[in-house]
Amino acid sequence: LKYGPAISIVAYFMMTKQMRQDCMGFGISTLNAGRTIPVLTISALDYMYNLRGLKYPSDEYTETRSKIHWRVAKRILWLCKQNGGIYLKSGQYLGSLESMLPKEYTDTLKVLQDKAPSMPLDRLKVVIENDFGETLEQVFSSFDQIPIA
Repeated sequence: LKYGPAISIVAYFMMTKQMRQDCMGFGISTLNAGRTIPVLTISALDYMYNLRGLKYPSDEYTETRSKIHWRVAKRILWLCKQNGGIYLKSGQYLGSLESMLPKEYTDTLKVLQDKAPSMPLDRLKVVIENDFGETLEQVFSSFDQIPIA
């Protein structure tokens, strides 16, 4: 226990870039789950609590449900932006399901289709170098650092 932190630091710097990213990925996925579970739980409780006792069909039920849809959609948007990766792609997909999901969801999540955050170039370079065994410059004759989609 006395030397644990020092050993951890030395081990970290002895790892390859890809191994470091893998370790960080584990930590990030744990953090993502820690954000996802409360958002989904609060959203489910939002529907259960606020729609309970309302007569269906009624104007009050429809109006309340629409307000809940907006709140939940905003939570999902926040979650997608915070967690990135597959969450972001899922949010983009959900935003395109206009014929299947309520308008509140699709209108809120559409912003992910054009204004999604991009991956930092240094992280992308590590993935390319690990997968191809060559640098970004060796793999591509030209590479635009500003994403188009």
